[in-house]
Amino acid sequence: MIRAFSKFAFPLAALGLAALGSATNVPTFSATATDGKTYTAQSFTQRPTIIVFLMNGCPSNKAGVPLVNDLAVQLKGKVDVVGIMDSDLASVRKQVAEHSIQFPIIPDPQKTIIKGFGAKRSFDLTGVGSKRQAVFTKIWEGTSRQSATEILNIIRGYGHSVPTVNWSKWPQSMVRGCML
Repeated sequence: MIRAFSKFAFPLAALGLAALGSATNVPTFSATATDGKTYTAQSFTQRPTIIVFLMNGCPSNKAGVPLVNDLAVQLKGKVDVVGIMDSDLASVRKQVAEHSIQFPIIPDPQKTIIKGFGAKRSFDLTGVGSKRQAVFTKIWEGTSRQSATEILNIIRGYGHSVPTVNWSKWPQSMVRGCML
């Protein structure tokens, strides 16, 4: 069962990060992911997290998932990578097997979490870096070296150690998937 509620503005200035702009609370939810863990908004405060939004059956998954898998491997132990997909858990598990997805996927068949974040397409990204509040600064509409680098820089701004990432496989221009 997935529950999602509204999001509220949270000023980064309260965390001493005024230069990063304002942030929005992660939508409140509870859902069991493909790794068997139950995720909530507060789960993202345990370790900084990059969130990738995915559409079940989107043709872009074939090209995009290997990039996110690679990022998850490079960031392992420092920054989590979690997906949110617009399907039930059984369908998500099929996609995980079909595309060899190596990061946990949270099912969101009603798209309440996706809508709560404001994601619009498969492979939109966001990051959660605060140790105290489950907040994000914005949704990056697509995947690119620049969007992922900006997310990691915001996570660094929250005081986290983030490893250097080899971006050679990542596209320089923004890549976007199917409409969610």
